[in-house]
Parts: sequence; C-alpha cells; structure tokens
Amino acid sequence: MRHWRAFRSIFIFRRLLTRRPAPQELARLISFQEGQLDRIRVEDLDANGIAGEENSSPELASWVMLTRVLMNLDETITKY
Repeated sequence: MRHWRAFRSIFIFRRLLTRRPAPQELARLISFQEGQLDRIRVEDLDANGIAGEENSSPELASWVMLTRVLMNLDETITKY
C-alpha cells in the first residue's frame, strides 16, 4: 500500500510544483497523508467536511488535505 501512496504523492506533487519531490519530502508527504487518514478514521476530523461532499471516504479526505497543504506552499504560490 505504501508504494501506491508514494505514486499518488509524487503525481500530486509534480502537478502542483512541476518537479519531483526529494526523498525526504516524499517521506514526509506519505507520513502526513497516513497521519491525516488515521485522524479521520478515529473521527478526530470529519471526512465529509474536508472533501466537501456527503459520504466521502476517509481516504479521499486525506488526499484532499495533502493536496491543500501542497497548494499552500510558498513554492506553489510563487511559481507563476
């Protein structure tokens, strides 16, 4: 499962930042996504509120959170 998380993390990172993440960046992205997924599963966070639609899966909501973090990086904002 971790390989799939790495692939998806790299895809999102490259779409937003137009470069590959460094190995330590990739490790932190995967760790962040897994941590948010755990928080959603124990109902510390609301998956529906995060993903913006009813019956959202915890998995989807955790990827939305990771994407939002990347979208708010200074590197992403000042890229253009």
